[in-house]
Amino acid sequence: MYKDKLRALVERNDINEEDMDRIVYQTMLRGVFEVICRALKDPDIRNKELSLFRKRKDHIHATKQLAERYTGCSFDEQECAYLYNLIKAHFRKSDHRISFQPAKRIELLQGQNNQCAICKKTIDISNAHLDHIIPWDYVGDELEDNYQMLCSECNERKGTSSYFEISMLLVNKNR
Repeated sequence: MYKDKLRALVERNDINEEDMDRIVYQTMLRGVFEVICRALKDPDIRNKELSLFRKRKDHIHATKQLAERYTGCSFDEQECAYLYNLIKAHFRKSDHRISFQPAKRIELLQGQNNQCAICKKTIDISNAHLDHIIPWDYVGDELEDNYQMLCSECNERKGTSSYFEISMLLVNKNR
């Protein structure tokens, strides 16, 4: 029933199904990561899981077991590799933020054709905000490809949400 309702909503609002599928898939994997991070906030669980990771030579398999333990879901090797990179970044996260030079911000802006990564509004270095795709609270500055430039409105509304992009599928159609 909901599959038909979703398909009708997507068609009625002229949302690209491929974009929607990509965003929903990425959001689900990020949601799994956030579930794991919430469990890792407990120092005893964090120390136990970190110890298990250090002992295992096959980190992808260790990630599969970790994800299944905390979510009850099954993941393929590619998904586990993605989750492993996030979990590794989470374990390595520093409490200090990196200060990004204007050149890095300009490079990101140019890579996005001077458009907000979410709403596609034209932005420039004076009004663009550097955003962590996976919130800084979870991975810090440990991931090289975890940055995007957003307009101030999208940056403010996104906050630390990994689910923001789903809500923006419909909102952006009406801009």
